Amino acid sequence: MIVDLHAHLPMHVAPDAEDALAPRRHRRSHTRDALRARRHSSIRDWLRYWLLEAASYVANYPDARGPAVTLPELEAGDVGVALSCLYSPLDEFDSRHFDGDAPEPDYVPELEALMRDVEGEVAQHASRAGIARDWNEIQKLIAAGKTAIVHCIEGGFLLGATPPQVRASVRHFAHLGIAYVTLAHLFYRQVATNTAAIPFLPDCVYHALFHQPPVGLTELGWTAAHACAEQGILIDITHMSNTSIAELFDWLENVEGPDKVAVVATHQAARVVDGCCTPDYNLSDKWIRKIAERKGVVGLIFCPHYLGRGARDRAPRSWDEAVALLAKHANYIASITGNWQSVAIGTDMDGFTKPGLHGLERARDLYRLEKALAPLVGGRANAAAMCSGNALRVLEQAWGKKRSLSLPPALA
Repeated sequence: MIVDLHAHLPMHVAPDAEDALAPRRHRRSHTRDALRARRHSSIRDWLRYWLLEAASYVANYPDARGPAVTLPELEAGDVGVALSCLYSPLDEFDSRHFDGDAPEPDYVPELEALMRDVEGEVAQHASRAGIARDWNEIQKLIAAGKTAIVHCIEGGFLLGATPPQVRASVRHFAHLGIAYVTLAHLFYRQVATNTAAIPFLPDCVYHALFHQPPVGLTELGWTAAHACAEQGILIDITHMSNTSIAELFDWLENVEGPDKVAVVATHQAARVVDGCCTPDYNLSDKWIRKIAERKGVVGLIFCPHYLGRGARDRAPRSWDEAVALLAKHANYIASITGNWQSVAIGTDMDGFTKPGLHGLERARDLYRLEKALAPLVGGRANAAAMCSGNALRVLEQAWGKKRSLSLPPALA
Protein backbone atom coordinates (compact mmCIF):
# COMPACT_ATOMS: atom_id res chain seq x y z
CA MET A 1 0.00 0.00 0.00
CA ILE A 2 1.07 3.59 -0.69
CA VAL A 3 0.41 6.70 1.39
CA ASP A 4 0.93 9.77 -0.78
CA LEU A 5 1.51 12.81 1.43
CA HIS A 6 0.97 15.29 -1.40
CA ALA A 7 -1.43 14.58 -4.28
CA HIS A 8 -3.14 17.19 -6.45
CA LEU A 9 -6.56 15.60 -6.83
CA PRO A 10 -8.50 18.91 -6.49
CA MET A 11 -6.75 20.42 -9.52
CA HIS A 12 -8.93 18.30 -11.80
CA VAL A 13 -12.24 18.10 -9.97
CA ALA A 14 -14.02 20.87 -11.91
CA PRO A 15 -15.88 20.09 -15.16
CA ASP A 16 -13.34 22.20 -17.06
CA ALA A 17 -10.60 19.80 -16.02
CA GLU A 18 -8.70 20.23 -19.26
CA ASP A 19 -7.80 23.72 -18.02
CA ALA A 20 -5.32 23.17 -15.18
CA LEU A 21 -5.91 26.74 -14.01
CA ALA A 22 -9.65 26.16 -13.41
CA PRO A 23 -9.73 24.34 -10.07
CA ARG A 24 -13.44 24.49 -9.30
CA ARG A 25 -16.79 24.90 -11.00
CA HIS A 26 -17.67 28.09 -9.12
CA ARG A 27 -14.91 29.91 -10.99
CA ARG A 28 -15.32 28.58 -14.51
CA SER A 29 -15.45 32.19 -15.78
CA HIS A 30 -11.93 32.75 -14.44
CA THR A 31 -10.17 31.18 -17.36
CA ARG A 32 -6.70 31.95 -18.61
CA ASP A 33 -8.16 34.89 -20.56
CA ALA A 34 -9.59 36.36 -17.37
CA LEU A 35 -6.27 35.85 -15.60
CA ARG A 36 -4.41 37.57 -18.40
CA ALA A 37 -6.80 40.51 -18.24
CA ARG A 38 -5.99 41.02 -14.56
CA ARG A 39 -2.23 41.31 -14.98
CA HIS A 40 -0.39 44.61 -14.55
CA SER A 41 0.32 46.54 -17.68
CA SER A 42 4.03 47.03 -16.99
CA ILE A 43 6.56 45.38 -19.27
CA ARG A 44 8.10 43.58 -16.28
CA ASP A 45 4.74 42.06 -15.29
CA TRP A 46 3.99 41.13 -18.90
CA LEU A 47 7.34 39.36 -19.23
CA ARG A 48 6.97 37.51 -15.92
CA TYR A 49 3.44 36.35 -16.70
CA TRP A 50 4.21 35.04 -20.16
CA LEU A 51 7.44 33.41 -19.05
CA LEU A 52 5.47 31.38 -16.50
CA GLU A 53 2.68 30.68 -18.99
CA ALA A 54 5.00 29.47 -21.73
CA ALA A 55 7.27 27.48 -19.43
CA SER A 56 4.34 25.81 -17.73
CA TYR A 57 2.84 24.81 -21.06
CA VAL A 58 6.11 23.36 -22.33
CA ALA A 59 7.55 21.84 -19.16
CA ASN A 60 4.66 21.09 -16.84
CA TYR A 61 1.76 19.81 -18.93
CA PRO A 62 3.23 17.81 -21.83
CA ASP A 63 1.18 14.66 -21.13
CA ALA A 64 -1.94 14.52 -23.31
CA ARG A 65 -3.37 11.52 -21.44
CA GLY A 66 -5.08 13.70 -18.88
CA PRO A 67 -4.67 14.02 -15.10
CA ALA A 68 -2.31 11.69 -13.29
CA VAL A 69 -4.28 11.87 -10.03
CA THR A 70 -7.91 10.79 -10.16
CA LEU A 71 -9.85 8.43 -7.92
CA PRO A 72 -9.62 5.54 -10.42
CA GLU A 73 -5.88 6.21 -10.80
CA LEU A 74 -5.38 6.14 -7.03
CA GLU A 75 -7.28 2.87 -6.73
CA ALA A 76 -5.28 1.27 -9.54
CA GLY A 77 -2.04 2.38 -7.87
CA ASP A 78 -2.94 0.80 -4.50
CA VAL A 79 -2.89 4.21 -2.83
CA GLY A 80 -4.52 3.61 0.53
CA VAL A 81 -4.30 7.23 1.71
CA ALA A 82 -3.94 10.35 -0.43
CA LEU A 83 -3.46 13.71 1.21
CA SER A 84 -5.37 15.89 -1.20
CA CYS A 85 -4.06 19.44 -1.63
CA LEU A 86 -6.62 22.22 -1.59
CA TYR A 87 -4.96 24.89 -3.69
CA SER A 88 -6.25 27.69 -5.91
CA PRO A 89 -3.82 28.51 -8.75
CA LEU A 90 -5.82 31.56 -9.83
CA ASP A 91 -5.20 33.16 -6.45
CA GLU A 92 -1.45 32.79 -6.94
CA PHE A 93 -0.71 32.93 -10.66
CA ASP A 94 -1.78 36.54 -10.99
CA SER A 95 0.96 39.06 -11.65
CA ARG A 96 -0.61 41.44 -9.12
CA HIS A 97 0.65 39.03 -6.45
CA PHE A 98 4.17 38.42 -7.78
CA ASP A 99 5.62 41.25 -5.69
CA GLY A 100 4.31 40.09 -2.33
CA ASP A 101 0.73 41.33 -2.17
CA ALA A 102 -1.15 40.59 1.02
CA PRO A 103 -3.72 37.75 0.98
CA GLU A 104 -7.32 38.61 0.20
CA PRO A 105 -10.20 37.90 2.62
CA ASP A 106 -12.32 35.99 0.09
CA TYR A 107 -9.80 33.17 -0.26
CA VAL A 108 -11.33 31.28 2.67
CA PRO A 109 -14.85 30.79 1.23
CA GLU A 110 -13.26 29.87 -2.10
CA LEU A 111 -11.19 27.21 -0.32
CA GLU A 112 -14.30 25.83 1.35
CA ALA A 113 -16.07 25.66 -2.02
CA LEU A 114 -13.16 23.69 -3.47
CA MET A 115 -13.34 21.32 -0.50
CA ARG A 116 -17.05 20.75 -1.16
CA ASP A 117 -16.32 20.04 -4.82
CA VAL A 118 -13.71 17.44 -3.89
CA GLU A 119 -16.11 15.79 -1.48
CA GLY A 120 -18.78 15.75 -4.16
CA GLU A 121 -16.37 14.04 -6.54
CA VAL A 122 -15.44 11.45 -3.90
CA ALA A 123 -19.12 10.80 -3.17
CA GLN A 124 -19.59 9.85 -6.83
CA HIS A 125 -16.91 7.18 -6.38
CA ALA A 126 -18.04 5.92 -2.98
CA SER A 127 -17.22 2.32 -3.87
CA ARG A 128 -13.51 3.13 -4.17
CA ALA A 129 -12.84 6.13 -1.87
CA GLY A 130 -14.07 8.19 1.05
CA ILE A 131 -13.19 11.36 2.96
CA ALA A 132 -11.27 10.85 6.21
CA ARG A 133 -11.38 13.67 8.77
CA ASP A 134 -9.42 11.87 11.49
CA TRP A 135 -7.26 8.82 12.11
CA ASN A 136 -10.18 6.53 12.94
CA GLU A 137 -11.82 7.27 9.60
CA ILE A 138 -8.56 6.48 7.80
CA GLN A 139 -8.48 3.09 9.50
CA LYS A 140 -12.07 2.32 8.55
CA LEU A 141 -11.56 3.19 4.90
CA ILE A 142 -8.35 1.17 4.62
CA ALA A 143 -10.08 -1.81 6.24
CA ALA A 144 -12.86 -1.49 3.67
CA GLY A 145 -10.35 -1.56 0.82
CA LYS A 146 -10.98 2.07 -0.15
CA THR A 147 -8.69 5.06 -0.66
CA ALA A 148 -8.86 7.54 2.21
CA ILE A 149 -8.86 11.11 0.89
CA VAL A 150 -7.52 13.54 3.51
CA HIS A 151 -7.78 17.28 2.97
CA CYS A 152 -4.77 19.53 3.35
CA ILE A 153 -4.05 23.14 2.35
CA GLU A 154 -1.15 24.29 0.19
CA GLY A 155 -0.38 27.97 0.70
CA GLY A 156 -0.82 29.72 4.03
CA PHE A 157 -1.98 32.85 2.18
CA LEU A 158 -5.29 31.05 1.57
CA LEU A 159 -6.12 31.18 5.29
CA GLY A 160 -7.03 34.85 5.39
CA ALA A 161 -5.98 38.48 5.23
CA THR A 162 -5.72 39.34 8.93
CA PRO A 163 -4.46 37.52 12.04
CA PRO A 164 -7.99 37.13 13.49
CA GLN A 165 -9.27 35.69 10.20
CA VAL A 166 -6.29 33.33 9.97
CA ARG A 167 -6.80 32.08 13.52
CA ALA A 168 -10.52 31.58 12.97
CA SER A 169 -9.85 29.81 9.65
CA VAL A 170 -7.42 27.38 11.23
CA ARG A 171 -9.92 26.47 13.95
CA HIS A 172 -12.63 26.04 11.33
CA PHE A 173 -10.54 23.91 8.99
CA ALA A 174 -9.27 21.79 11.87
CA HIS A 175 -12.90 20.93 12.60
CA LEU A 176 -13.38 20.01 8.90
CA GLY A 177 -10.47 17.57 9.00
CA ILE A 178 -7.50 19.41 7.48
CA ALA A 179 -4.37 17.36 8.20
CA TYR A 180 -1.64 19.88 7.38
CA VAL A 181 -0.99 23.36 6.02
CA THR A 182 1.95 24.16 3.73
CA LEU A 183 2.68 27.67 5.00
CA ALA A 184 4.69 28.95 2.04
CA HIS A 185 4.28 28.27 -1.65
CA LEU A 186 5.50 29.52 -5.01
CA PHE A 187 5.50 33.28 -4.38
CA TYR A 188 5.89 35.40 -1.26
CA ARG A 189 2.48 36.55 0.00
CA GLN A 190 3.32 38.12 3.38
CA VAL A 191 3.08 34.82 5.26
CA ALA A 192 6.54 33.24 5.03
CA THR A 193 9.42 33.75 2.66
CA ASN A 194 9.88 30.84 0.29
CA THR A 195 12.54 29.04 -1.67
CA ALA A 196 12.60 28.86 -5.46
CA ALA A 197 10.19 26.09 -6.46
CA ILE A 198 9.47 26.30 -10.17
CA PRO A 199 11.51 23.52 -11.82
CA PHE A 200 11.73 25.12 -15.24
CA LEU A 201 13.28 28.30 -13.77
CA PRO A 202 16.86 28.15 -12.39
CA ASP A 203 17.06 29.39 -8.81
CA CYS A 204 19.01 32.51 -9.82
CA VAL A 205 16.40 33.45 -12.44
CA TYR A 206 13.55 32.91 -9.97
CA HIS A 207 15.13 35.19 -7.36
CA ALA A 208 15.89 37.83 -9.99
CA LEU A 209 12.25 37.89 -11.10
CA PHE A 210 10.51 37.51 -7.74
CA HIS A 211 12.05 39.54 -4.95
CA GLN A 212 11.38 38.84 -1.27
CA PRO A 213 12.16 40.81 1.88
CA PRO A 214 14.96 39.59 4.19
CA VAL A 215 12.53 38.09 6.71
CA GLY A 216 11.19 34.68 7.65
CA LEU A 217 7.68 34.40 9.09
CA THR A 218 5.42 37.45 9.23
CA GLU A 219 2.60 38.23 11.63
CA LEU A 220 0.24 36.23 9.42
CA GLY A 221 2.73 33.35 9.25
CA TRP A 222 3.29 33.25 12.99
CA THR A 223 -0.46 33.35 13.58
CA ALA A 224 -0.98 30.41 11.23
CA ALA A 225 1.90 28.39 12.72
CA HIS A 226 0.73 28.94 16.29
CA ALA A 227 -2.91 28.20 15.48
CA CYS A 228 -2.00 25.01 13.57
CA ALA A 229 0.17 23.74 16.41
CA GLU A 230 -2.60 24.39 18.92
CA GLN A 231 -5.36 22.83 16.79
CA GLY A 232 -3.45 19.68 15.84
CA ILE A 233 -2.94 20.60 12.19
CA LEU A 234 0.52 19.52 11.05
CA ILE A 235 2.88 22.25 9.84
CA ASP A 236 4.44 21.51 6.46
CA ILE A 237 7.74 23.33 5.92
CA THR A 238 7.94 22.50 2.21
CA HIS A 239 8.58 25.66 0.13
CA MET A 240 9.79 27.66 3.14
CA SER A 241 13.06 29.58 3.03
CA ASN A 242 15.90 28.60 5.36
CA THR A 243 15.17 31.74 7.40
CA SER A 244 11.50 30.79 7.81
CA ILE A 245 12.35 27.21 8.79
CA ALA A 246 14.97 28.33 11.29
CA GLU A 247 12.57 30.75 12.94
CA LEU A 248 9.86 28.10 13.20
CA PHE A 249 12.12 25.51 14.82
CA ASP A 250 13.65 28.08 17.19
CA TRP A 251 10.20 29.11 18.41
CA LEU A 252 9.00 25.53 18.90
CA GLU A 253 12.10 24.59 20.86
CA ASN A 254 11.56 27.53 23.21
CA VAL A 255 7.88 26.92 23.97
CA GLU A 256 7.31 23.16 23.97
CA GLY A 257 8.04 20.53 26.56
CA PRO A 258 9.41 17.01 26.04
CA ASP A 259 6.41 16.17 23.85
CA LYS A 260 7.55 17.84 20.64
CA VAL A 261 5.30 19.18 17.90
CA ALA A 262 5.60 17.01 14.79
CA VAL A 263 6.72 18.90 11.69
CA VAL A 264 6.59 17.46 8.17
CA ALA A 265 8.07 18.20 4.77
CA THR A 266 5.52 16.57 2.51
CA HIS A 267 7.14 16.89 -0.93
CA GLN A 268 10.87 17.55 -0.88
CA ALA A 269 14.17 15.64 -0.97
CA ALA A 270 17.67 15.85 0.50
CA ARG A 271 19.85 18.83 -0.43
CA VAL A 272 23.16 17.00 -0.67
CA VAL A 273 23.29 13.31 -1.65
CA ASP A 274 26.55 11.42 -2.24
CA GLY A 275 28.40 14.73 -2.26
CA CYS A 276 26.25 16.17 -5.06
CA CYS A 277 24.18 19.30 -4.51
CA THR A 278 20.53 19.32 -5.54
CA PRO A 279 18.45 22.54 -5.90
CA ASP A 280 18.00 24.87 -2.93
CA TYR A 281 14.36 23.80 -2.73
CA ASN A 282 15.48 20.66 -0.92
CA LEU A 283 16.24 20.17 2.78
CA SER A 284 19.65 20.50 4.36
CA ASP A 285 20.88 17.79 6.73
CA LYS A 286 20.14 20.12 9.65
CA TRP A 287 16.45 20.40 8.83
CA ILE A 288 16.10 16.68 8.12
CA ARG A 289 17.51 15.93 11.58
CA LYS A 290 15.15 18.46 13.16
CA ILE A 291 12.18 16.76 11.50
CA ALA A 292 13.41 13.35 12.67
CA GLU A 293 13.81 14.61 16.26
CA ARG A 294 10.13 15.52 16.19
CA LYS A 295 9.12 12.15 14.71
CA GLY A 296 7.97 13.84 11.52
CA VAL A 297 8.63 12.69 7.97
CA VAL A 298 10.12 13.88 4.69
CA GLY A 299 7.94 12.90 1.74
CA LEU A 300 10.08 12.36 -1.36
CA ILE A 301 8.87 14.36 -4.34
CA PHE A 302 8.64 12.56 -7.71
CA CYS A 303 10.37 15.30 -9.68
CA PRO A 304 13.67 14.52 -11.46
CA HIS A 305 14.66 18.18 -11.20
CA TYR A 306 14.74 18.05 -7.40
CA LEU A 307 15.89 14.47 -6.96
CA GLY A 308 18.82 15.23 -9.27
CA ARG A 309 20.96 18.31 -9.71
CA GLY A 310 18.35 20.44 -11.42
CA ALA A 311 18.74 21.19 -15.09
CA ARG A 312 22.32 19.89 -15.04
CA ASP A 313 21.25 16.29 -14.54
CA ARG A 314 19.88 13.81 -17.04
CA ALA A 315 16.46 12.65 -15.92
CA PRO A 316 16.04 8.89 -15.32
CA ARG A 317 15.33 7.10 -18.58
CA SER A 318 14.12 3.80 -17.16
CA TRP A 319 12.05 2.39 -14.33
CA ASP A 320 15.17 1.02 -12.63
CA GLU A 321 16.91 4.41 -12.76
CA ALA A 322 13.85 6.17 -11.34
CA VAL A 323 13.47 3.76 -8.43
CA ALA A 324 17.22 3.90 -7.75
CA LEU A 325 17.06 7.70 -7.54
CA LEU A 326 14.27 7.55 -4.96
CA ALA A 327 16.21 4.90 -3.03
CA LYS A 328 19.33 7.07 -3.06
CA HIS A 329 17.51 9.90 -1.26
CA ALA A 330 15.76 7.49 1.10
CA ASN A 331 19.01 5.80 2.07
CA TYR A 332 20.68 9.15 2.62
CA ILE A 333 17.92 10.42 4.89
CA ALA A 334 18.04 7.15 6.86
CA SER A 335 21.82 7.44 7.17
CA ILE A 336 21.78 10.91 8.72
CA THR A 337 18.81 10.22 11.01
CA GLY A 338 20.00 6.78 12.07
CA ASN A 339 16.73 4.98 11.31
CA TRP A 340 14.00 4.41 8.73
CA GLN A 341 11.28 6.38 10.52
CA SER A 342 11.64 9.72 8.75
CA VAL A 343 11.28 9.05 5.03
CA ALA A 344 7.97 8.77 3.17
CA ILE A 345 6.34 9.42 -0.21
CA GLY A 346 4.98 12.79 -1.35
CA THR A 347 4.69 12.56 -5.12
CA ASP A 348 3.32 16.05 -5.92
CA MET A 349 1.77 14.46 -9.01
CA ASP A 350 -0.11 16.98 -11.14
CA GLY A 351 1.83 19.74 -9.45
CA PHE A 352 5.00 21.24 -10.92
CA THR A 353 6.72 17.89 -11.40
CA LYS A 354 6.36 17.11 -15.09
CA PRO A 355 7.95 15.36 -16.79
CA GLY A 356 7.77 12.94 -13.89
CA LEU A 357 9.98 10.04 -12.98
CA HIS A 358 10.15 7.47 -15.74
CA GLY A 359 7.52 4.81 -15.12
CA LEU A 360 6.11 6.78 -12.18
CA GLU A 361 4.26 9.52 -13.99
CA ARG A 362 0.77 8.52 -12.86
CA ALA A 363 -0.84 7.40 -9.61
CA ARG A 364 -1.62 3.99 -11.13
CA ASP A 365 2.13 3.37 -11.46
CA LEU A 366 2.63 3.33 -7.69
CA TYR A 367 1.33 -0.19 -7.10
CA ARG A 368 4.70 -1.83 -7.82
CA LEU A 369 6.92 0.72 -6.08
CA GLU A 370 7.26 -0.89 -2.64
CA LYS A 371 8.38 -4.24 -4.08
CA ALA A 372 10.90 -2.52 -6.37
CA LEU A 373 12.36 -0.45 -3.53
CA ALA A 374 12.84 -3.35 -1.10
CA PRO A 375 16.22 -4.66 -2.39
CA LEU A 376 17.55 -1.08 -2.65
CA VAL A 377 16.64 0.14 0.85
CA GLY A 378 17.62 -2.78 3.03
CA GLY A 379 14.58 -4.99 2.77
CA ARG A 380 10.79 -5.14 2.78
CA ALA A 381 10.37 -3.63 6.23
CA ASN A 382 12.19 -0.44 5.25
CA ALA A 383 10.34 -0.22 1.94
CA ALA A 384 6.99 -0.63 3.72
CA ALA A 385 7.94 2.03 6.28
CA MET A 386 8.87 4.41 3.49
CA CYS A 387 5.80 3.75 1.33
CA SER A 388 3.16 3.83 4.06
CA GLY A 389 4.18 3.00 7.64
CA ASN A 390 5.97 6.22 8.56
CA ALA A 391 3.28 8.51 7.17
CA LEU A 392 0.55 6.50 8.91
CA ARG A 393 2.42 6.76 12.21
CA VAL A 394 2.58 10.55 11.97
CA LEU A 395 -1.10 10.80 11.12
CA GLU A 396 -2.01 8.51 14.02
CA GLN A 397 0.20 10.17 16.63
CA ALA A 398 0.22 13.86 15.67
CA TRP A 399 -2.81 14.75 13.55
CA GLY A 400 -5.53 16.31 15.70
CA LYS A 401 -3.35 16.46 18.81
CA LYS A 402 -4.27 19.78 20.39
CA ARG A 403 -1.93 21.56 22.79
CA SER A 404 -1.39 24.94 24.43
CA LEU A 405 1.74 26.82 23.38
CA SER A 406 3.05 30.25 24.24
CA LEU A 407 2.72 32.85 21.53
CA PRO A 408 5.72 33.55 19.29
CA PRO A 409 7.53 36.76 20.34
CA ALA A 410 6.22 38.51 17.23
CA LEU A 411 2.65 38.03 18.48
CA ALA A 412 3.17 38.44 22.22
